[in-house]
Amino acid sequence: MAKNKVRNEQLEREKLTSAHRKDLLQHSIFAQEKERDRLSAELHDGIVSKLNIIHFQLANLSKKLNTNESESFQSINDILHHTIDETRRISHDLFPVVLESFGIVTALNELKELNRSNQIETKLYMEYTDGDFQLETSIHIYRIVQELVNNSIKYAHCSQIVIELKKASDGFQLIYFDNGVGQKEEVIKGKGLGIKNINSRLSILNATLELEQLEPGLKFIITQSLRDLE
Repeated sequence: MAKNKVRNEQLEREKLTSAHRKDLLQHSIFAQEKERDRLSAELHDGIVSKLNIIHFQLANLSKKLNTNESESFQSINDILHHTIDETRRISHDLFPVVLESFGIVTALNELKELNRSNQIETKLYMEYTDGDFQLETSIHIYRIVQELVNNSIKYAHCSQIVIELKKASDGFQLIYFDNGVGQKEEVIKGKGLGIKNINSRLSILNATLELEQLEPGLKFIITQSLRDLE
């Protein structure tokens, strides 16, 4: 009887410690997302807006130049245009505005369109709508997908990505796979910084990750279980 009491007390302490760690992790990630949101807004509303004004003024100025001068000027204008696009991309990576304004489905569709610049075909299969998740959950799902996409582009050299967000019996299931050459060993073994960040978010979501080797490619299966939180 006494042993059971001690054991129960130990389990309760471990449960409280685990909950405390998860709470600290959640607050830390929330603070990071808040800072990302601030930087994204500064880039978009400040720098991008000013660059657009310069781009417009240069376009008007180029009309007053002769042919040779105009060609050189166009080269400068093209560089500026590329800089604007790149700044927008960085702003979006920091914090996609559509995620907060609309939801996860719209945000993932926008990510799909951004992938076209990398000549990667992205297929989405969604069993949810934008309003089905709270913003915090949507951010975690988006960041996980964003990290997986970055790994596919950087390491897998794939031409196709498939993302499925499905309903599960007591949560959701996110399935992600590509047709690339595979991932670096630290990614597969969970040692890389990106995969560690994914695992941190999975802990908050109370979700698990399974890896499945494909021929070709690698599949990530993420399953949330809200039942285990009870």
